[in-house]
Amino acid sequence: MIYFIAPSGGNNSYICLKLVGTNLDGMTTYHDKGTHSDDHEIINFLHIAKKNDNTKVVITENYNNVKGMITQDDIVIRNNIDKYREVLLLNWFHKNLAQLGDEPEVQYGWRDSWIEWQTDLWKNNSKIPIASAVAEWMYKLYDDNFTEIKPIPEITKVFNWSVMYDSSQATVDEFKKIGYNYTVEEHDKWLASQSKILGYWQTIKDNIDTPLNLDDDVHKGLALALHGKTYNLNRQQVESKFKLLP
Repeated sequence: MIYFIAPSGGNNSYICLKLVGTNLDGMTTYHDKGTHSDDHEIINFLHIAKKNDNTKVVITENYNNVKGMITQDDIVIRNNIDKYREVLLLNWFHKNLAQLGDEPEVQYGWRDSWIEWQTDLWKNNSKIPIASAVAEWMYKLYDDNFTEIKPIPEITKVFNWSVMYDSSQATVDEFKKIGYNYTVEEHDKWLASQSKILGYWQTIKDNIDTPLNLDDDVHKGLALALHGKTYNLNRQQVESKFKLLP
């Protein structure tokens, strides 16, 4: 069994499908073949009750969820979000679209429900509530000690996800480092499948100094946070600079 410790938005289904040797056609999101597949070869810990003899990978954000399940024959891999953390949120907002349910642990776990929830929370504190809410989340992700980001020293197999956005060869080398085969051709195909996300990312980076020119409030929030990081400003200072405070 592979236990894959990673935050949502980390290309987790794709990476895990490659770990178990699945051939893939290009697609923006790989959930239907990964954690949402009916054969349960790869499951999210939220659905641990569906684990069966066919299950090869369990994905969880929280290592403590699975520590008691791990045996000496199992493999534990940490997906380390070392750089490009804004892409983690881009993935989350543009791929996490399916309704997950009304249970407390998942009721705000997809784009539309999160936006509705955060709009209500921020409506009295920002002229663009979702931009401010996303910026706040992004600032948390900048903190290397944030729960979803901080290193887990006891996990020795670490996949540094930034290589997926650096180069195909670097990604091949990263898979090899944790003991798996991967090819430049596979990665080139994956990059092509991510063209929409990569296009959004480039547009956001092009508007770091003009974040409010962006159409999508999520993208505005990411650009606001990147502006703050670039100019060493906290979220409140950025909001004040762009006149978002009521």
